[in-house]
Amino acid sequence: MRRSLSSPRRRRRLIALLVVLLIAVIVSLLIAYDRNSAKPTATPVTKGKPTLPAPQPKSRRFTHTEAKTVLPVARRFIQEVVNRRNMHAGWEITAPALRGDTSRADWDRGENTEVAPFPVDHARWRIDYNYGSTVGLEVAVFPRKGAQIQKPMVYFWEATRSTRKGRSKWLVDQWIPAPGSAQVVQGASNPVAANRSTPPPPGLSSAWLFAPLGILIAVIAIPLTVAAREWRRNRRARRNYEAGLPPLPRPPL
Repeated sequence: MRRSLSSPRRRRRLIALLVVLLIAVIVSLLIAYDRNSAKPTATPVTKGKPTLPAPQPKSRRFTHTEAKTVLPVARRFIQEVVNRRNMHAGWEITAPALRGDTSRADWDRGENTEVAPFPVDHARWRIDYNYGSTVGLEVAVFPRKGAQIQKPMVYFWEATRSTRKGRSKWLVDQWIPAPGSAQVVQGASNPVAANRSTPPPPGLSSAWLFAPLGILIAVIAIPLTVAAREWRRNRRARRNYEAGLPPLPRPPL
């Protein structure tokens, strides 16, 4: 390194290269942090009262009386539809919102349906919400021994009370897997009581914000250091050269 810097030509080339890098870093920072120069457009404001969404009903306590009518429907749905024991009978306890465009023939065969099969051995549940005519449960299903699926899953189950010809019954209109349910159940002693929310993806550390600043400081400091070292070396060489010269003779009187 010292031999390469001992040559004045190489030092000049190094200084020129560092200056080019400094200019490139400055241009990159200006492009990265350049603000939008477009003119802002104001959103037109309409007069009158704003339209507010309908308030969400408050969830109330899930009573034992309601549990006696809702839980048998959930148990029957899991055994007949999810476990594929009797899809034909399970048609009667499902709402059109869950069946969608599935025909009765496809439903009986377990085809073209949003309800995926699962080899259920047993299930556990807890109340998610209760709006009176709509009840939501969090259901954890555990697979049978020897099944291809070995990990338990958590599903969101919902049923709505339907009244027809003076008779009311509960119809299942939702059965969707919870996000990351396999990992949640696998790592919790009480799978239904586990948090069903998925954690946000980890973001970059704030230390990365100082990386461009550190590069800029390094690009500025290196040329200045090399230039200062070159100036001191030239000054020392000049002093040594002047000290080694013989004094001029005095003019004759």
